[in-house]
Amino acid sequence: MGVPDPGRTALYLLVVTKPVVHVVALLYLEPYYSRTVECLSACGLPVTYVERHRGTGSLTAALNRGFANLNPPPGSFVWFTTDVEFDPEVPEKLARALQEDPGLAAIHPAHPSDHQSHRPDGSGVVKLVPYVEFTAPMWRADAFRDCGLLDEDHWYWYQDLVISKTARDMGYRLAVHHGAEVSHAYRGRQGEEIHPITKLRYDLRRYRDPVEQRLLERKYGPDWRAVLWAQ
Repeated sequence: MGVPDPGRTALYLLVVTKPVVHVVALLYLEPYYSRTVECLSACGLPVTYVERHRGTGSLTAALNRGFANLNPPPGSFVWFTTDVEFDPEVPEKLARALQEDPGLAAIHPAHPSDHQSHRPDGSGVVKLVPYVEFTAPMWRADAFRDCGLLDEDHWYWYQDLVISKTARDMGYRLAVHHGAEVSHAYRGRQGEEIHPITKLRYDLRRYRDPVEQRLLERKYGPDWRAVLWAQ
């Protein structure tokens, strides 16, 4: 029996330990969101596309359905994407960060978010946060299952805060990767003409928002924001 070649051994270890990443991507009916599909195609990862009812239904139910249909194997990672644009190396960076820290349940790329903790800060490093948004988070499949998937009482917003609290309560950590960025912008904010489906979805969000806030207040009390944001 010969002496093992260190180079070949290192290559073998690299191959067998590379994480398995699947994508569950929300498919949009509006033409201006096609760029997301182009970005995903450039990554070469297996993608499960899911649609909302008539393009306006529950984002939460669609993503849960995609995860259930995919049924990812134990130890794998799932990248949930909405309307984002990104370079091909972004999912690899997210997966590597999850692989290097087994205590992380999920990690989100930095992006121009409404929340300061998710905005790019130029540091290029991974930083712990109390919650991850559902714009484009990568989750451990096992952790996502442990948390019971997304709460379908919340169609558009708040499901990210609820599952993040569940993950924290179970001892998991959450993070944002400032060395991996995606772009994400709401349409129509600068007077841009928007598709009727986009407009209807915005109207439904505004209608659902007070309903879902009352649900959160009943479940977590009047200070539900502080509870969910871990302030």
